[in-house]
Amino acid sequence: MKKGNAIKIVLIISIVILLSLISFVGIYVKKTNQYVNLIPNYNLGMELGQKRVITLKVNEGKKTIYFDENGKEVSSIPEGEDESKYKKEEVEINPKENLNEENYKKAKEIIEERLKNIKVDGYAIKNSKKNGDIVVELPNNDNTNDVVNALTPTGKFEMVSETSGKVLLSNDDLKKATIAYSNGQTQSGSQATNVYVIVQLNKEGTKKLKEITNTYVETNDEDNNTTSNNTTSNNTTSNNTTSNNTTSNNTTKNNTTTNNTTKNNTTKENGKVILRLDWPNMYTGNIEYTDVTTQAFDSEIKDGKLQLSIGTATSNEKLQDYYNQAMQVTSILNSGLNKIEYKIDGNEILGTEITQMQINITISILIVLFAVISIALIVAYKGLGILGTIMNILVIACLSIFVRLTNVVIGINAVPVVISIIIANTIIMIKMLESMKNSDNKKTAIWHAILESLDILVILLAIAIVFTFTLGENIAAAGMIMFWGIISILLTILVFARPMFLAVNKQ
Repeated sequence: MKKGNAIKIVLIISIVILLSLISFVGIYVKKTNQYVNLIPNYNLGMELGQKRVITLKVNEGKKTIYFDENGKEVSSIPEGEDESKYKKEEVEINPKENLNEENYKKAKEIIEERLKNIKVDGYAIKNSKKNGDIVVELPNNDNTNDVVNALTPTGKFEMVSETSGKVLLSNDDLKKATIAYSNGQTQSGSQATNVYVIVQLNKEGTKKLKEITNTYVETNDEDNNTTSNNTTSNNTTSNNTTSNNTTSNNTTKNNTTTNNTTKNNTTKENGKVILRLDWPNMYTGNIEYTDVTTQAFDSEIKDGKLQLSIGTATSNEKLQDYYNQAMQVTSILNSGLNKIEYKIDGNEILGTEITQMQINITISILIVLFAVISIALIVAYKGLGILGTIMNILVIACLSIFVRLTNVVIGINAVPVVISIIIANTIIMIKMLESMKNSDNKKTAIWHAILESLDILVILLAIAIVFTFTLGENIAAAGMIMFWGIISILLTILVFARPMFLAVNKQ
């Protein structure tokens, strides 16, 4: 065998082994202080594992709302305030005017959008147009509880003045929420990863936040203590009067006298804002509508971004927990405000529709089929038959990688698809080997065999298209698997099998 051909054969076989390892093991890299597999896990359909059935009912309960002495609604009575000055009222959690078919439909769309944002596949969702009840079916795995936790929150987002209760920002000002990380160290010197949610406001919200951060500011008093002041712009002129943190028509700072300049009136009231949204409870991990932060600002925010800390992780397990919580928050904020509040009325785990014995029998049939095809190729074509078997392994490896990277749902319908792909690839291999055996011009013979085999791939492609655009999710997933199987066959034949067969034939 010529040296160049030997090198080519060894190189191709090495690539096949490498792709097979990637397919069945993965590629692990260090990312944010942990090793992660760049190749996603198989996305198994619900019929191959347990599923969770969640029943959501429209919350028919009541809640208490508070009004101050001016009749303005506030979220709660401020600490230390005289409760007698506030009026309490029991109201429906879901006002009757919100309970209509349009809002029921929108609620379903919002929940479905959250599932997509969290990257849940293989789910099913249906709702009642009559009473708004929603039933969600999810694959049951380690992340299902986190997914369920994100179904019921309304997604309400508000920034309000702590003193007046005035709403400064709302859902109308949101653009997008994303997850961010930063690396650092704990006080003990351990490596740590900070997990954040970045709330990006839209154009109008950015303008509002800039104004808020110039209004609710932190200043230092004479003793260098940090105080929060609500600064309101009244465009008044100061007349050579020096003052710190006082209400006046004339204000200067740090004991400097200002002559005929325009300043802002400053009041002694506590100038803080409260940011309220659905957020993980630090004790239970459940998502609850809560006061995330109460603060004043020490600098102007011009870019419309609010950085909210989820937590600091020093272990892979804790980092995954914080990531899951951040994913819940961003998915809720990005899906929009749900006008109807739901409660979980049922949370049931159902077993797989297919028994483990049936799965084992199916796997055994596939192994036996592959073994029979491999033995037949080796008996008929000897060394080239071994290479044909290796090419079948490569097709399966490539198909596996494509399916995992594109997150295609694998159900029981995938079995006949995989069988058809293996058989199709074997038929094409046999045509290539037969053409080489019966022709002196091996290159031309292989190309002729490939062209003759296109009708097989065209038939498979037509089936894949029909399946993919079928309404049934399982059938559509089977169509996608067949499509990636066709791509795997073409890649194997053109890039690996053709040069491999020619190189071996020249020995």
